Amino acid sequence: VTGHVKQDGGFGIMEPCFNATMGDDLAINHSTQTTNTQWQNEGTAMNPGWDSTNDYFKVPTGGAGHYVFIWTIKVGDNHQGHLDQGEIIDTSLAKNGTILDKSRKRDAGQDNLYFCSTGFYSCQLADGDEIQMTHYQNEGGRLDLDDLQSSFCGFRIAEGD
Repeated sequence: VTGHVKQDGGFGIMEPCFNATMGDDLAINHSTQTTNTQWQNEGTAMNPGWDSTNDYFKVPTGGAGHYVFIWTIKVGDNHQGHLDQGEIIDTSLAKNGTILDKSRKRDAGQDNLYFCSTGFYSCQLADGDEIQMTHYQNEGGRLDLDDLQSSFCGFRIAEGD
C-alpha cells in the first residue's frame, strides 16, 4: 500500500510500510544468545525504511507515529524432520537493540510436528527508531525457521481528521 488510504474520520495505512520474507531457512541453535532473523525485502521501492543489509526497519525522517507489526514464522526441525516435545522458541521485536517485552511470543513444540508462530505488536515510534525481529531458543537442539512460509510486515497507522 502506498499513500494515505482511509475513510473520512477513520484510520488508515500510510507509508512507511514494508513486507519481508525469509531468503533461506534459518537455524536457531540451542544458545543463551538471541539470533536476528534474516529477511529478504519484497521490493525496495515498496518498502521505505527497510534496511536489507542489516535486516531491520528504520523509521525514516518524518515517519514517526503509531506502527503495527505482524508476523508468521513456520517453525520446524529440518535436520531431524520434527520438533521434540517441549522445545521452545521465543520470538520478539527489538527496538533500537532492546527487546520489547510485550512483543515476546513463546511457543513450545510437540513431537513430530511443525507449527506456525504468529504475532501482532503495536507501538509508537520516533524518527530513526529501528525494529528488528529476534529469536531465542535455550532448550532442546536446533530449530529451523522455514523460509517459504514465514513473513514479517509493518505499517504506520494514519489517524483520521
